[in-house]
Amino acid sequence: MIWYRQPVLIEPSYGFALTGPRTLLLQSMPYYERVGLPDFVQYVRRRYITREPVHYERCVISLREFGDDNYYHVYSDVLGRLALLDRWPATHEIPIVISSLLARRPYFQQAIARSTTLRHRRWIVHARGFIHADSIVLPKVMPHQGGTFDFLLDLLQPPPADLHATRRIFLTRRADRQRQIVNADQVAQICAAFGFEIIDSDDLDLEAQMRIFASALHGRHAWRGPGQSDLPAGPTIDAARAVPARQYSTALFLAVSALWLRLCCAGR
Repeated sequence: MIWYRQPVLIEPSYGFALTGPRTLLLQSMPYYERVGLPDFVQYVRRRYITREPVHYERCVISLREFGDDNYYHVYSDVLGRLALLDRWPATHEIPIVISSLLARRPYFQQAIARSTTLRHRRWIVHARGFIHADSIVLPKVMPHQGGTFDFLLDLLQPPPADLHATRRIFLTRRADRQRQIVNADQVAQICAAFGFEIIDSDDLDLEAQMRIFASALHGRHAWRGPGQSDLPAGPTIDAARAVPARQYSTALFLAVSALWLRLCCAGR
């Protein structure tokens, strides 16, 4: 975690923290190499010509980042960073800055509404203008850590899993949602023949997903990548993910390795 104890100005385009008119605090933007850098001309126009408003705070926690409204990254990289902050009581009263795009996502709203801890935090939705803070907290966590997701499960309190469940589900997604397995329809037909229910979680709110995952014993994914992962499932669902040949990502390798280690430690 970085606690930068100097004044910063958070610009609205991407959420970078500026320590001067032409100086960026790169640590304020995870994956900044994918974002690009804010346009200096736009900065001058918004700051000095159109004079967009400036919101003042003594200290803020910034959860702004590239792709912060992505379903998986909301849990892993945005709310997941609260797992680190939870260990630091001094940060519990500091307001949290998020993007307006994230704030509009139903699954983010539902997660906040479900957790007493998250509801009681003060959230600043950065829609326009600048945020001036005398200091800024930039939490950092290693991605794909089991402890992070355990913390989130404690926050969201999914319904208890049915240990005697026999329900089988096959999670699919529409063709326009990217990372689609080309023969997903054929795979779904085969799974259906073996008693799997075909479910598109895009059609379900967070509560409905939790109920379904808690009542299922087996799950199958019809895509690569974690975009619609069964994060609210809890610890008992037996899940498998379809991955195209020779396309094993580092993230997937780390996730599988962590799961294997946890099962070994549990003696399973």
